[in-house]
Amino acid sequence: MPMKGATFLFEVREIGPHKSELIFTMDFKPPMGPIGMLMLPMMKPMLRGKMAKALEGNARYAEGVIA
Repeated sequence: MPMKGATFLFEVREIGPHKSELIFTMDFKPPMGPIGMLMLPMMKPMLRGKMAKALEGNARYAEGVIA
């Protein structure tokens, strides 16, 4: 998805033995100026879904489900 600029931050916090909490923060500037700002409400859920899929893949890899 094209963007003018984006910052993504992943934080991992230990919440117990063998348990962690992942906090994901994103800040981005949509392309196309005012039109991009109007598209923002549609873009956020799409980005959340893409990040969730990426994190699920990383979790499966870390758990040894995929190589």
